[in-house]
Amino acid sequence: MTESSLPERIEKHRTVAAWLEYQLGQERATIQRLEGEAVEQERRRKVAWKQSRFTVQEPPHEAAPYVIHRGGCTKNPNPLDYYEAPDLVMMMRGRNASPCPICNPMPGLRGTWIPTPDFGEDA
Repeated sequence: MTESSLPERIEKHRTVAAWLEYQLGQERATIQRLEGEAVEQERRRKVAWKQSRFTVQEPPHEAAPYVIHRGGCTKNPNPLDYYEAPDLVMMMRGRNASPCPICNPMPGLRGTWIPTPDFGEDA
């Protein structure tokens, strides 16, 4: 087995170091891309959670109705709370309320089953 000259050995190690630097750059780029995907996934999860809920806009005065919105409606930009359909329907029972004409929350509320306290009891 022949021994390589010192300049050849130095060049081989520089080549290996350059390859390792390239690989490190590739890994760092992959990590950065995956971190961006994780942030975007969390943002989408939060948006989906809001969109699947409903909000209620307080009336400006007593005679005006409450306005029901979908969770992401821009007409109610700072809602106080988000409600699931059964909770919202129970809360709004007997109150003067109207749906938002922009986001149209009614299709999401139709068919909402609301348990009653006397469900299953004999009368």
